[in-house]
Amino acid sequence: MTPLRKNPAYTTAFILVFFMALALALRAIPAFYINSHGFLYTYDTDSWYTLRQIEVMVNDFPLYNWFDPMTAFPEGKVIDWGPLYPFVAALFSLMTGLTTHSGIIYASGWVGPLMAAVMIPVMFLLGKVLANGKVGIIAAALVSVISIQYFSLSSYGWVDHHIAEVTRGGAAHRVARSAPAAGGPRFVGDRPP
Repeated sequence: MTPLRKNPAYTTAFILVFFMALALALRAIPAFYINSHGFLYTYDTDSWYTLRQIEVMVNDFPLYNWFDPMTAFPEGKVIDWGPLYPFVAALFSLMTGLTTHSGIIYASGWVGPLMAAVMIPVMFLLGKVLANGKVGIIAAALVSVISIQYFSLSSYGWVDHHIAEVTRGGAAHRVARSAPAAGGPRFVGDRPP
């Protein structure tokens, strides 16, 4: 008997790693179309603004620019959204040594696909908490290949904070759903223990 058949935890781990690799591979396809500049052109204004935040953070790591004089011109504006995505992208840029303008764009383009791969175990655990392990596997499989909006925003080249919101939201929901099991608050519709 093989180790995968003996221990279902190994089988589950193998399936999750497979779906993580599949999600990463599918989202890396745009990287094959990089031009001579070394990165994909970004046409989305949200992405350019995020790249600007990342570049500032790479140069002054780990400080975040909480006030932006170019937002709400001419007075400027206090930035009221969090630094999670710029922090992760700046850290990834610094860890890979890609700190030039084009290097930051290239490195930041990989953060979305990596977060999509992290979403696979998050969805597995969420499905497992809501129903059972089989539902968790199905949720992990589906999130690796479907939903065009999520898929496109988590593909290589999209430097956008929305993928971080989805990953963080899924993880927060997973933690919140496990709270009743630990004696925490209950949700409407939950069965009593």
